[in-house]
Order: sequence, then C-alpha cells, then structure tokens
Amino acid sequence: MRYCFALLLCSFLAVSPASATETDSAVLTQFLKNLTTLQAHFRQTLYNERGEALENSSGDFYLQRPNRFRWSYQSPYEQLIIADGDYVWIYDSDLEQVTKRDLAQALGNTPAFLISSESRIDQDFNITPLENKDGFDRLLLQPKASEAQFSSIEVRLQQDQLARLTLHDNLGQVTIIEFQDQVLNQALASDLFSFTPPDGTDVIEDF
Repeated sequence: MRYCFALLLCSFLAVSPASATETDSAVLTQFLKNLTTLQAHFRQTLYNERGEALENSSGDFYLQRPNRFRWSYQSPYEQLIIADGDYVWIYDSDLEQVTKRDLAQALGNTPAFLISSESRIDQDFNITPLENKDGFDRLLLQPKASEAQFSSIEVRLQQDQLARLTLHDNLGQVTIIEFQDQVLNQALASDLFSFTPPDGTDVIEDF
C-alpha cells in the first residue's frame, strides 16, 4: 500500500494542470503550474472500512518534477522509495532487500495514474470543487479509468501549499496523508534521487 500510494501521489503532482476544468479548480491549477520541487515532512494514516486506524507512519518526502521523488519512511519502520528518472527503487533495510523496477512499467501498473509531465490532470480525473472547510480549498478527484483501484482523492490546499490528501480505495480503506514544514521550488541535491544498493543487499529486478 505504501508503494502504490507513493506512486499515486507523485503521479498526481507530476501531471500538468488542467485546462477544461481550470475555472472550477483554479487553486489546484495554479499550484501545479508553479510547482517544480517540493520537500515536506508527512504523517500517513491508513483506516479500514470501519474507520479503524490500521497503521500510522511518518517520514520525509522530496519531489522534483518530472519523474524524480523520494519517500523516506522513518516510523514505525524504515523504508525508502526512490524514483531516479529511469527506475523505481524500493528498499527495506530490515530485510536487506531492494526491488528495482522500470519507471514506466512501475507507474503504468498503477491503475489510471501516469507520472508524466505531458499528461493533463483533467485527462485522468474528473474534478469536482468542494465547499471550503476550515480555511482549506478542497477538490474531489475521481479517476476516469474504470479499472482504477482508487475511487477518489480529496485534495486540500491552503495558502498555496498542499495540506492533505485523502485517498479512498475500492476496498473501502482510506489513507490520509498530511504535510508539514513544506518548502516549495527550492533547489534539491541530486543525490536525493539516486540509489546505490548497500553491500550485501539482495537486488530483485522486477522488469
């Protein structure tokens, strides 16, 4: 679920802003239009269909458009997910194992979501503006592809920052991810988006 959600989020952030829905989603359009890099601390919670919390996790997130991101999960256990522009690396330090996947294949297998700077968000999603709540601009994104595993994403923006995403999957589970201490459009070190397996690590090439 972590891996799938990471790809989903980064594909959402990587697409170009909408055109047909620009009037209804002006805040989101402007946010995506201006976004080149993003770094933040995140807190992620997974709920089951009864609203019971199944897992809480946290860490740091870095994005450089297009096709480069880094999810560094620190709690409750460490996991690293890196896209370097060509491959996606999923590293579990406890298992001393890393899975290497072709970027296009990995992202193409995430139903209905493409990490491509040439893709417009309104091509992949129906966008519905929601009533502002507690100072947040809110939008509902629903994938157009019938085979998507996710039924909807609620986006919350505040003061030109991405505040929260709420993801509903087709099994009734809900993932909420909140961002803190955001820094936008500042130069990021290139080594954030590169990965060399440590000595002794099992490398699984899943192509």
